[in-house]
Amino acid sequence: MKAVVISVLVLGIFLMMANVAPSLLSDPHGTKKDDPRILSSDQMRQSITTLIALFIALVAVLHFWR
Repeated sequence: MKAVVISVLVLGIFLMMANVAPSLLSDPHGTKKDDPRILSSDQMRQSITTLIALFIALVAVLHFWR
């Protein structure tokens, strides 16, 4: 059971990083405004918050679950 929870958390972290990466690697001047991969500021904040929460959950599972 612990392995399944850890696997799901790691998968969630990788998927969230894949969601955030195009926005972080895009042109900072914003010449591609119509690119659907680029997140709005609210979406970016929500994705980063979710990523931090997944990291905290992973650390908690690894530290406290025996």
